[in-house]
Amino acid sequence: MDRSLSADDRRLRTSVLFAIAFHSLFLVFFTVFLFNHADPMGDGMEMVGSSIAFMFIFLPFSVLAYLLAKMGRFLILAALLGLLHCPMMNHEDLGMMQVVGVYADN
Repeated sequence: MDRSLSADDRRLRTSVLFAIAFHSLFLVFFTVFLFNHADPMGDGMEMVGSSIAFMFIFLPFSVLAYLLAKMGRFLILAALLGLLHCPMMNHEDLGMMQVVGVYADN
């Protein structure tokens, strides 16, 4: 890195790196959870498992955001790329909680 980052840039960089780390850890947790708890007799977990493919579609954007933030360049673009996966991740959280039984529609 040729230039020193301002305080705002350092905060943005830290935020992007934290968001991407959280996304990656969530993908690992979700994949392991599905492999350990999926029942082939039809408990609905296979439907959640099929939707994990959509989360992996956004993984290249997350990797690119991580690389840009790590270099400290184009931090606004890195933040926008990191934001791309948030709506899908929120949708997967709610779907997983509904299947597990934490969230119930009344």
